[in-house]
Amino acid sequence: MQLNFWEMQDCDCTVETKSVVSEPIALFVDGASRGNPGHAGAGVVIMKGSETLYADGFYLGRCTNNEAEYWALLLGLQKIFDLQLQEHAIVVFSDSQLLVRQITGEYRVKSSGLKKFFERSQQMLSQLSYSLKHVMRECNIQADAMANQGIDRLNPIPHATLEQLRIAS
Repeated sequence: MQLNFWEMQDCDCTVETKSVVSEPIALFVDGASRGNPGHAGAGVVIMKGSETLYADGFYLGRCTNNEAEYWALLLGLQKIFDLQLQEHAIVVFSDSQLLVRQITGEYRVKSSGLKKFFERSQQMLSQLSYSLKHVMRECNIQADAMANQGIDRLNPIPHATLEQLRIAS
């Protein structure tokens, strides 16, 4: 089965899937940092076919762009569980080549600051049937807009979500 989550010129958000019991869910994630490090945000968009199930952005305070990318992934994965979508195949789209290559094992995680995010991501992903796809920035505009909106609105991550994520400081 071939699914196209995003109808945009020059954007390949098409994925080949095996026959699945339920329609796959697309998780678009993006981190933004104004300065590196700087004021940062995480954007998450969850889609089922052409329907947007969830879209939001969060203010992260001061962190690096790579940390913001991992925060976006973690927040998106947590929302997948909150919405009880884990029985679906999950297709994660990110414009962060570093994040995608670290999660897929192509790159090692050298930064001690990213290791806790990587380890928690792996724990959460191990509970899902998922694939990960690197896309160009132009193909991730909704998640990017959410990340910037989170910074602009100083929208904090809900306390309950932080507790669920259990990221050690």
